[in-house]
Amino acid sequence: MTETALPLRRHLPLVSESRGAALESSPFQASWPLSRRFIKTALWCTLTLGASFGAVNLLTIHLALGPVPPAHNWVHASFQLIGFVLLFVMGVAYQAVPRSCGVPLRRLELARASFRLTFGGLLLRAYGQFGPLLPATAPSLLLGGLAILAGVIAFAAVLAATWRSAPLPRPRVGAPEIAAGTLWWIIAAVILVLEGLRAVRGGDADLGARYNESFYMAALLGGALSWIQGMVRRIEPTALAFRPPRAPLLGAAFAGSQLGAAAATIGAALPGNPVAHRLFDCGLVLTALALTVFLVGARVFERSAPRPLSSHLAPLAVRRAVRMAFASAALFAALALAYGLSDLAGDVLPTMLWDGARHALALGCITTLILSLGSHLVPRFSGAPLRRAGARDAGLVLIGLGLAGREMEVLAPLFSAPRLLWVSGASGIVAATGVALAASAILGTMRPRRPSLIAGGAGPHADGRRDT
Repeated sequence: MTETALPLRRHLPLVSESRGAALESSPFQASWPLSRRFIKTALWCTLTLGASFGAVNLLTIHLALGPVPPAHNWVHASFQLIGFVLLFVMGVAYQAVPRSCGVPLRRLELARASFRLTFGGLLLRAYGQFGPLLPATAPSLLLGGLAILAGVIAFAAVLAATWRSAPLPRPRVGAPEIAAGTLWWIIAAVILVLEGLRAVRGGDADLGARYNESFYMAALLGGALSWIQGMVRRIEPTALAFRPPRAPLLGAAFAGSQLGAAAATIGAALPGNPVAHRLFDCGLVLTALALTVFLVGARVFERSAPRPLSSHLAPLAVRRAVRMAFASAALFAALALAYGLSDLAGDVLPTMLWDGARHALALGCITTLILSLGSHLVPRFSGAPLRRAGARDAGLVLIGLGLAGREMEVLAPLFSAPRLLWVSGASGIVAATGVALAASAILGTMRPRRPSLIAGGAGPHADGRRDT
């Protein structure tokens, strides 16, 4: 099959282009082993020092079991944002972009290098974040930032080369959001390099933590949210059964989200002064308003559009989880808006309100979307049905319960009820268990299959319809 013979897709085709004996000859299968490596590594990152480590830290803090070194929280955040979110996005992008463009992934060697650079940089950065506890941590922090920056630039170059190789007219639905999200991941990596430079110049790796909040804003509000907007626009007509979106609102939401992410990132990066605080707060307010407009424009909470049953349609459990994720996004918008407006008015709210907002976005929205949509996309990319759909469904429910418990930290100071922190402290274990169950379903699907199954196909379930 030649490149020009492949169909151009306006929206992302979720079902594998190849079945049975044609599986190995699909032009998209050449990049699947690479995508599988990204996705498996991302899931193991959250199962180890990501969600699991964070749950232990939260339990220790809220139940006052002992002090938690700041490095533990820093490493947890690095493994979640870089190891889990970024690596998963890269793995899915290396399948989604070629399929939607109708061409094979370009520059495979550079794509392979992007994995080694990004994951290797994460390990160097995690080592460096332990500061005085270990030797040579400041140089490790800088080298890790440089490696991650090189990996993300390589990722952007691969996507650009693939998109440019597509025949005209190239697909544009969701393309601006995906391009902006990729640029924001580059900006986030640049901030990591600034952290390393500051640490090396001061001879102390802990000095790099000065830019942590700025990195979080660039990665979460810029990189992750922009990619979510772009991918939802590309896959929702076939997978999520949303009603036709309101394009003008989505355009306004995209512009507002970019301004909000920029203001919050710059405000967090500047030295602590009133101007920086106001800029940060304005960024939160803009992001919250833009996200609200996006939820209305994408019509995520409206009754599902009637459409015939199809292998393209995500299972009901996935569609419910996606709506739960967007409900968490709405919660983030409400909490971030309240925090930002109160701070601008001079009324300082408890910092736990902002922590609750951030985890509503990171855990409730981003993690849920990754695991739910990942359980629908990965079987389509691999050509194998989802295994352990029950584990996936139970895991998504537990993540929702874990988030509900986590938000008790917001209510505890507002209602002077410190015992609610006991619920919040234990909620991390519940959420981490949910992540483990949902991740196990995806990992099980990516296990190598017996040659007989590949040669003969997966029968009527080759498109994953077992998961209904």
